[in-house]
Amino acid sequence: MRFMLIVRANGFSEAGISHTRRFEEGMAQYRKTLAQAGKLLAAEELQPSSSGVRIRLTGRDGNPEVCPGPFPLDHRLIAGYVVIEAAAAAEAVEWAMKMPVPAGGQDIEVDVRELREWAQEERNPRVLALEADLQEQVRMLNQMHKFI
Repeated sequence: MRFMLIVRANGFSEAGISHTRRFEEGMAQYRKTLAQAGKLLAAEELQPSSSGVRIRLTGRDGNPEVCPGPFPLDHRLIAGYVVIEAAAAAEAVEWAMKMPVPAGGQDIEVDVRELREWAQEERNPRVLALEADLQEQVRMLNQMHKFI
């Protein structure tokens, strides 16, 4: 199963304040550990909402509403995410609890959400082929790590 670890935005992330070197190194090690365990699928940090656009799609009149950032700091804003492969939700929660916390009183909140697995027959065959190739590459890298 795939899970998304959603890191909620806070005042620091929305202000675009850079993380400390120690935190950046901690996140690099966290991603490396996930990758070596064959769990990491993606990990990205988002720019502050001031560089984004929110589009509200409505069914009433069919006209989308485009709202440029910045957006109010609330529970809807995210600062980044990590997508992992896990056998169960409990394993995903364990990985989320290992995520480094920035120094200086910057509390972070992480939501753990399972990604919906679409039926294989509904997926693009090219994507399926790429996924199979990537899985084989990850398997080969894991084998190489055993010899290093």
